[in-house]
Amino acid sequence: MRTANSFFGARTRAHRTDRERDARERRIHREHDEDENYETPVAAHRFSGKFLGILIMIAVLLLGTAYPLTNYVDQQREINTTRARIAELKQENVQLQAEKTWWQDDDYVRQQARSRLFYVAPGDTPYTVTGIDSDDGRADSTSASGKNAPEDSWTNKLWGSLNDGKAPSPKPADK
Repeated sequence: MRTANSFFGARTRAHRTDRERDARERRIHREHDEDENYETPVAAHRFSGKFLGILIMIAVLLLGTAYPLTNYVDQQREINTTRARIAELKQENVQLQAEKTWWQDDDYVRQQARSRLFYVAPGDTPYTVTGIDSDDGRADSTSASGKNAPEDSWTNKLWGSLNDGKAPSPKPADK
C-alpha cells in the first residue's frame, strides 16, 4: 500500500475514503428527505444574468438575420419568376422557329398570298362574292397570324349585337 505522501498519488487512499463516506451520507440524507415528502416550499428561481445574456444574444442574432433572410426569399422568388419567363420565351422561340420553317415552304407562301393579299395564279379567274357577311377583318384560320389572332374585343361584339337587331329605319316625312 502506498503512503499518503507518495509522488503522483498523494492522499489517494485518504481521498477515496472521504469520497465514499460523503456518498454514503448523501444517500442517507436522500432517503431521509424522501420520507418527509418535501413539505417545505421551494423558492422560485429568478432569471440569472447568464440566462438574460444568452436571451439578448439570441434576439440580436435573430434581428441581424431577419433582413438578409427576407432579401434571400425575395431573390429566390425573383429567380423563380425569371426562370418561368425564360421557359415561356423558349416555348415561344420554338413556335416561331416552326413558323419560320413554314414560311420557307413555297406552297405555304403561295397559300398565304392568295388568302391574305388575294393574289391569283396565272391562268386562274378570280371571283369576288358580295352580299355575304364575312369576317374580312380577321385573318384566315390557316395563316400564322390567324392562329395567333385574338378574338374580337367586347366592344366589337356589343356593336355587332346592336347592328344585328336591324332596327327599322325612320320613314321619310311626307311633303
